[in-house]
Amino acid sequence: MNDAQKAILDSVQESFPAIDKAARAFIFKLSMSGVQTDIELASEMAGLSLLRSGTADLSQYPAGAGILGAVPEDRALALNQFMHIWAKLNGLVPPTPADFTSQKVTLGNYHPEVTKFEEAFQQICTEHKIASELRPFVAATTALLLVLSGEKLKLLDAKLGQAIAQYHVICGCKTVPFPLN
Repeated sequence: MNDAQKAILDSVQESFPAIDKAARAFIFKLSMSGVQTDIELASEMAGLSLLRSGTADLSQYPAGAGILGAVPEDRALALNQFMHIWAKLNGLVPPTPADFTSQKVTLGNYHPEVTKFEEAFQQICTEHKIASELRPFVAATTALLLVLSGEKLKLLDAKLGQAIAQYHVICGCKTVPFPLN
């Protein structure tokens, strides 16, 4: 971990009580159409927040286009590290590639409708005084809370849920968002 990532994670730790409250509030703004779908949407919101925090002019690209290099690497790596730390601290065992070699795994597809949840997400973050650079951590915490709940309710294998969350963070930070209409 480099100094920039450590600084980001220190800031997350300092603000975590507010991040956690905002994450719990955001759960109730998601689709409620299933735990996997809501993990995917919350994770894509984390990725989208990372993407929007970058310097790329997204209006120059068509909606749905893949975009590489638009997210600062330190922020992306810090979010990944945070997700692993959060999972371990909450009793989840991080997945390994071997966990999925004997089973067919469906990670889902990018959700163009993620932008429909963005206004509510931003409002919650504003209400909880979450700095813009920490907002991806709110959405990631939401996704991980859903993974933990899905496991406890026996709706989802926790390792699969974590893999889904990681995959959809990547989808969100590498896909030009669709307009609201």
